[in-house]
Amino acid sequence: MGREPDGLGWRALVSAALRRRKVLVMRWLIASIYMLTALVGLYWSVSLTLTGLYGVPFSWAYAALFVGALLLAAGSVLTGAATRGWTLWLPVTGSGIVAGYFVWATLLLMRDYYKEGLEDFSTLIMACATLALVLGSLALSVYNGLQTTK
Repeated sequence: MGREPDGLGWRALVSAALRRRKVLVMRWLIASIYMLTALVGLYWSVSLTLTGLYGVPFSWAYAALFVGALLLAAGSVLTGAATRGWTLWLPVTGSGIVAGYFVWATLLLMRDYYKEGLEDFSTLIMACATLALVLGSLALSVYNGLQTTK
């Protein structure tokens, strides 16, 4: 009665389809987290580079942040669209570069806050929230990269 040629019933087919859907939803959710982190990195790299127009010296760290954010954005698109194993390492590279900048910047901001007593505590809170997002993205990308079976 309605048996498939390979012996699987309709329940097994529905179960397999639901598992595939769950994997797809998780891949798109992970890709969204990567893209959010990339947009934050792009925003900061562009805004910090543009402050150079007002006399602040240029730093190569801003260019590195920009490249890392671009790599992370490309990795986000590939994570959502491709299934190849090598595509999982692009977000690791981008997240590592972005995390390297934000860890350094947050540590400097915390040093200035405790040393000189910044007046605006919300700046420190925002920096810590951004750092948490970036480190979460890095941890997620490393975990996904290590799950590669190809």
